[in-house]
Amino acid sequence: MRQGGEMWRLEHVIIYITLGCFCIFAFNHNCWAEISQVHASKDYKDQWNNIQLKLETQIIQQRLLDYGLSSMDVDALFQKLSPKDIHKLSINIEQLVPAGNIVYVAALVFLITLVVLAMWIFSTDSQ
Repeated sequence: MRQGGEMWRLEHVIIYITLGCFCIFAFNHNCWAEISQVHASKDYKDQWNNIQLKLETQIIQQRLLDYGLSSMDVDALFQKLSPKDIHKLSINIEQLVPAGNIVYVAALVFLITLVVLAMWIFSTDSQ
């Protein structure tokens, strides 16, 4: 019987200490550890968009420099691009082909083949 009474008192002491600490920290306005003010959602969104744009710009710059473009060419490209274009390019940067457009390469190979074939035909006719 005596142990139950001691446990009851211990529970009350724990509850009183907990409530006392809560009141001290909850109602003390000069507390050194207070929660910072929440920024307005527009400010937060603008900050997030600025950070995202800077990171995407750095990704694209590094990739274009790795492909062999000069820093002047990269800067000139970014002068022409809008933030939406930069975002689209950064999403699709892995699909960027450094060799150029396949249509132009195929047309060039076709023209070279025609020239070589024409030279072969004219060289066999003249003999």
